[in-house]
Amino acid sequence: MNDEEKTFQMPECGESDSTTPPPIAPSSASTNQQADKEMSDPCKDRSSTESPSPTDTPEVQEPPLSNSADSSNASPKKQPSKRAKIIIAAVVAIFAIAIIGSMLPCNHEWIEATCTEPKTCSKCEETEGEPLGHDWLDATCTEPRTCSRCGETDGVVLGHEVAEWTITSEATCSQPGSQSGTCTRCGETQTETIPTIAHTEGEWTVTEAPSVLSSGVVVPGTRTLTCSVCGAVIRTEEIDLEVTVSQQNALESALSYLDFTAFSYSGLIEQLEYEGYSTEDATFAADYCGADWNEQAALSAQSYLDFTSFSRAGLIDQLMYEGFTREQAEYGADAVGL
Repeated sequence: MNDEEKTFQMPECGESDSTTPPPIAPSSASTNQQADKEMSDPCKDRSSTESPSPTDTPEVQEPPLSNSADSSNASPKKQPSKRAKIIIAAVVAIFAIAIIGSMLPCNHEWIEATCTEPKTCSKCEETEGEPLGHDWLDATCTEPRTCSRCGETDGVVLGHEVAEWTITSEATCSQPGSQSGTCTRCGETQTETIPTIAHTEGEWTVTEAPSVLSSGVVVPGTRTLTCSVCGAVIRTEEIDLEVTVSQQNALESALSYLDFTAFSYSGLIEQLEYEGYSTEDATFAADYCGADWNEQAALSAQSYLDFTSFSRAGLIDQLMYEGFTREQAEYGADAVGL
């Protein structure tokens, strides 16, 4: 086969045909044919639809298979929140500042030494020197030993010392007195109160006589002891009685007579003696029968006037004859209107 008879073969895609004749200027008809050729060119279609090369497309790797138990138990790692990060950063910063500050030298602000503390820095509490110690002032009559620096006290006051006292007013049993003198330490005049003195015992006075009821029950009385100087009551005592059988009988007879008629004190004693009672028993009955002898005089005066007429003087004489005292007789006359 000669060269002219060789059949034209399509080049493989991407290959260039060295034997391809040089391009001919396209005509309108050839242009249309060229378009048809491009549309039917299998290389172009293959290149346009061909998938990208492995170098252009990232390789997708499948995750490794894991045990179902491990995957079910595994939990996602919790990341700290923004607020937690800020707090951690602040704490770290504070510690850093504290460490740096402790490494810096202190600009001391000294507090002066006192009696019990040395010179001390108010910032770092570093001390320098020794405490000053107390500067004691001696105790006085009114102040204990005192430090002149801090005012601390020690011990007790000395108290005033008076060598000689002068009495300015005497004490009595009712009023305290007073005395004055000069202190030998400080020279101040001191005044003291003199306590009241004891009472001077006087006489006992019966304030309420004991009485005996008709049943024989004794009602105690009272008596007081007074001071002979001021008259104040020093003490009070109860007066009690021991009643004998004969005294009890005389008392019952006296009360019976008084229920029947009026008697004077002496007239009642005479009547009881007439009944056979001793003078002691009759007197006891008259003393403790509880009679008001003025009232007895008034009753006796009325009894006389019911019987006959009397002048005032005659009635008083008659009552005194019955044993009433003049005061009792006059009281009786007054009671009946004379």
